[in-house]
Amino acid sequence: MSASIASPRHWLLLVITSLLLTNCLAQEQQRQPSAAPAGRPANTASGKLPPTGRVTARAAGPDSIYAGVAQLPTLVGGGSIGPAVEQVVRQQLVVPDSIPVPEKLVLWLLVGKTGRMENVKVLAGTADENMAGGLAYDLLSRLPQLVPGRHRGRAVRVELTLTVPLTGANAPLMWSAAQRTETQTMKTGLARRLADETDAAFLHRVLPLAARTTTDVVAYPRRPGAYGRQLFFSLAGGPENEYGTDLYVLDPYAPDTYAVQVLPLPTMADLTNLASLFFVDVDHDGQKELLALTTCSLREGFEGDDGEVLYGRAPHYQTLIYRLDGQHPDGRPRYREDHTPRPYLDELPTAAAVRAALARHQPPKPAARPAAKKP
Repeated sequence: MSASIASPRHWLLLVITSLLLTNCLAQEQQRQPSAAPAGRPANTASGKLPPTGRVTARAAGPDSIYAGVAQLPTLVGGGSIGPAVEQVVRQQLVVPDSIPVPEKLVLWLLVGKTGRMENVKVLAGTADENMAGGLAYDLLSRLPQLVPGRHRGRAVRVELTLTVPLTGANAPLMWSAAQRTETQTMKTGLARRLADETDAAFLHRVLPLAARTTTDVVAYPRRPGAYGRQLFFSLAGGPENEYGTDLYVLDPYAPDTYAVQVLPLPTMADLTNLASLFFVDVDHDGQKELLALTTCSLREGFEGDDGEVLYGRAPHYQTLIYRLDGQHPDGRPRYREDHTPRPYLDELPTAAAVRAALARHQPPKPAARPAAKKP
């Protein structure tokens, strides 16, 4: 068989195909997190990375991603981001019982020019996609605003690779252990706080499953006292409160001791969320009640200009009032819902509007008795 010789047209097609493949590979490499450049040490969980003078950038331009800059991103006020990353991992990571506990995680982080965390990926340590994806989301949503990294005096996007150990004090909870702890807390309705424990650390220790799904914890000094402030946070309603919201209340009533209660905020016929939480003296008797303003978007029909019925969604609001219902025999404070009809609070969209309506509807003051006539 004789060999055939390619025509000039065939050679041109081969060259074009080769150029297209090269371009595609280059774009794919830019999309992937790059490894630490040779000649500089890999970042560690402590975040300490001595400058080496070697700076690399991918996709040159205003949105370039830099590695190895001398001025790395830091916490506002100073300090490496490594300990902050470790803290989020330690509080948020709950390992399913069906997979082995990794000894460490290797994380890739992209910090933007404003100091906002733009992207997080788990490069190594687990093959469980749900666990890796959940942890990446937690880091994106919970890491604080940072001071951006700088190169030649200007803020730039910087990529970091951090190794977080998961042994010793950093060993994560297994799902079954976390579930047992939370069940015990809810069953007893009590939680003991350790000395010098932060709000976040306290909640993650006594309610490890509920606390890891919220980022909005409110500390409120409802009443003066030496026992600290009440803690509140809300989650999507459980099986018995579908489409509603569960409000968690942790109320200190003795030294380092909290009463734990879940108040179900019921649904308004569709997904219902907590819009505002505040205290008001509803009856003007010197005792403040707990008020929860909830909101829901409901599908409704509207008549158009041509008489045709159109459908859309409209917001609706509801104000729920909770009173302190005495105390448990051991002294724990408990809340109960006040079902007194107050139509003047219907559909008020803000806490300020609710406060104003309550102020306008003060109960009438008893008439003063006439002064006794002197004989």
